[in-house]
Amino acid sequence: MTLSTARSTLLNAGFAALILLLPLAASGATPPTPAPLTKTLSGEAKAAYDSGRLLFEDGDSPGALAKFSHAYDVSHDARLLWNMASCEKELRHYARAAELIGRYLQEGGDRISASQRKSALETQTALTAFYASVKLSGVPDGATVLVDGTQVGQTPLTEPLLLDLGTRALRVEQAGFVPFEKNVEIAGGGELEVPVTLSPVPEISVAPAVLSITTSGARDIIAIDGKVVGSQRWQGAVAVGEHSVRVTAAGKKPYESHVQLLAGSTRSLQIALEDEKTGSTVWIWVAGGAAVAAGVVVGGILLFKPQDTPGTHPEGKLTTVYLPLGGSR
Repeated sequence: MTLSTARSTLLNAGFAALILLLPLAASGATPPTPAPLTKTLSGEAKAAYDSGRLLFEDGDSPGALAKFSHAYDVSHDARLLWNMASCEKELRHYARAAELIGRYLQEGGDRISASQRKSALETQTALTAFYASVKLSGVPDGATVLVDGTQVGQTPLTEPLLLDLGTRALRVEQAGFVPFEKNVEIAGGGELEVPVTLSPVPEISVAPAVLSITTSGARDIIAIDGKVVGSQRWQGAVAVGEHSVRVTAAGKKPYESHVQLLAGSTRSLQIALEDEKTGSTVWIWVAGGAAVAAGVVVGGILLFKPQDTPGTHPEGKLTTVYLPLGGSR
């Protein structure tokens, strides 16, 4: 069958039957056996079916499809598949319409008359000129296949990949590989093979950053990310990202900061630690119960708690303790 012949058959015979079947079923003009949908459907299914008819007659194919689909889900009456195929045809989803007609023929049983079955078979045959079966070659298992931005499955595909007339955006994705993308022209009819090549994602070389640290004291300890790397002066390559820098020394206030390093960048830090401030702290040497303060005179009362009386000692065992002396002796 040529494309022009198929199109003529489709318009003059096949889909004329598709469109005419809706009011035919609704009017009850079908043969007495089986009864039309308007008489067999009830409740929620019938309400959805009636709404679908109105939407279809008003040209709202997406809305009608939703209503017919819901009526089918509730009633499982195969004749609704024919109405759903009518909507898909209006949306130019020819492959989907053909699939629904195939289900209609398979599930319809004795609810479909001989003339309806013949018309459905003719329509299904005519539809083959408006889509193609696409075979993807060279695709590993586990790849995701998308058509026009919609995911259709993962390889190996469990069903044939049927694509409608026109230009279709094909995309194949798999982790670790560069996505394969190609616009495929579908002329309709027959099969089409599309070779797919997935190339591994190239490794990106990231240049490390260089960090240089110089301090003011020979005994200053330098640590990066909690690890000691040297004293007073250190320079080396570090990973890109954020790092903590800490410098410490006896009698000095610790220095700590965080630096953010970009790929290939160089960062230099000049750090001078500050002396710790002792303030007015008094260092006391205690031996044998006597107290000596450097640079000041401390009354014995300071050595006792408020509730202690002079001449008594705090509870516990007192030993000799040596503490650093402050001031001058």
